[in-house]
Amino acid sequence: MKKLLAGLVALTLAASSVGCGSSSPPAMAAAAPTVKAGSMARFIVHDGHLYALNRTELLVYELGSGLDAVPKKVGLVPISADAETLFPYGHLLFVGTRQGMLVYDLAESKTAPRLIGQASHVVSCDPVVVENDVAYVTLRSGSACRRGTNALLVFDVKDPTRPQQIAQHPMTSPHGLGVDGSTLFVADAKDGLLVFDVRDPRAPKLMAKAPEVSGYDVIANAGTLLVSADDGLYQYRYGPEGQVEPEPLSRIPIGAPKLQVATEPAR
Repeated sequence: MKKLLAGLVALTLAASSVGCGSSSPPAMAAAAPTVKAGSMARFIVHDGHLYALNRTELLVYELGSGLDAVPKKVGLVPISADAETLFPYGHLLFVGTRQGMLVYDLAESKTAPRLIGQASHVVSCDPVVVENDVAYVTLRSGSACRRGTNALLVFDVKDPTRPQQIAQHPMTSPHGLGVDGSTLFVADAKDGLLVFDVRDPRAPKLMAKAPEVSGYDVIANAGTLLVSADDGLYQYRYGPEGQVEPEPLSRIPIGAPKLQVATEPAR
């Protein structure tokens, strides 16, 4: 359910990336547009195509123009890792895996993404978001992620063929994350929503906490924060310094409501 909800959110909001392909050479990510998509999405729409992960495969579908058009499978790229998440950035696709971050280039072919760069780490769950030529990655330990670690990693991806780690910040149990300019939001299972100042990405600075905001993925866009949680999709407002208002603006429930079981009082 978590992966499906994250994918649906990304499919809706990543529409801003459609038609944003760049003619820049693979070694330069600089002019890439801002994309608002979920960091834990397993499928995304980008430049007229649907890209989806299937553990060790990246599947590519061509989208038709009509409402009745059926996506046509046009490509399949093997991935030699436990692929988990997708994030588009200009003519690049960033794939988060349990072994590291992979960078694929779409400039030559949208149907046959080409691996051009990677950054390895210890085995952990690994969502990623990118903005202003900087990639933010959370690592999380747990049963599904084996030995793992808990941290926020920051990479300089101005040259996507050679991602360079420039910072690491310890975390408790980070999940998804979202970035809006110089503000980074991280959903932590134990500490709630954490807000970082990343004006200097080499030194992320924790500037706010919202323990009452619980979720596993976030999308930040111009003062509005979308949070994916187990019971639905929440919308919050945040200020210029990342202050998140405690009460949600709205909530879309997901899943069946919990049954209330009546019990007789003890005698």
